[in-house]
Amino acid sequence: MRPVKFAVDSLLDPFYQHKVLTREKHRQLCGCSAMTAWRVLHKHGYLSSYNANAKYYTLIDIPDFDRRGLWSYKGIRFSQSGSLNQTMVEFVFRSKSGMTAREIEDVLGINNARTTLIKLYKERKVSRAKIGGVFVYLNIGDEWADKQRRLRQAELEREVDQVDLPGARKIISVLVEWIVRPELSIDRVARRLARKGEKISRRDIRVIVKYYNLPQKKSLRVIEDSL
Repeated sequence: MRPVKFAVDSLLDPFYQHKVLTREKHRQLCGCSAMTAWRVLHKHGYLSSYNANAKYYTLIDIPDFDRRGLWSYKGIRFSQSGSLNQTMVEFVFRSKSGMTAREIEDVLGINNARTTLIKLYKERKVSRAKIGGVFVYLNIGDEWADKQRRLRQAELEREVDQVDLPGARKIISVLVEWIVRPELSIDRVARRLARKGEKISRRDIRVIVKYYNLPQKKSLRVIEDSL
């Protein structure tokens, strides 16, 4: 028995009707085999979602990408750069002053970016530096990374200069913690205070540290808890 032939248009039409589909749903709608569907999609061009475990697909000519190269449909997110890993690397590389995990999460609309960024760092696909008490992910090229690092530091200094000192209670809490454990980073101080019920932002801690010119022991290496 000769195999059933499918017109290419009949295999692509479900995407133009629904915009985004899982591979299984697409096969159900067009009635073809997985191999046939995959061959047509590969030839036409497609994208997989960078969220939702990459289980959703769309055709390359369907998304109306914004200026950042991102497109979202009913909460399913796609990037011109491709996968989540590729998108993160691209955003870090082209950022002026690097990006923190939280900044990546805000831009891409995802959660727990830190896990993926640490993986990319270990694979040497991005570099990073601890600036202002948090890890900032940078370009892998030394020259670009150095420029991003300097700009980030300048941004933090301007931020500190423009922010008023926190209330007396926060100041006292930070000063006490700093005196008792001067080797800790700003990030670790914030977490220790949070465990004690004192929610003080890292920005406020930086303001206090700079205003009171608190000494920081740069020679001591602070290792991130998750590593």
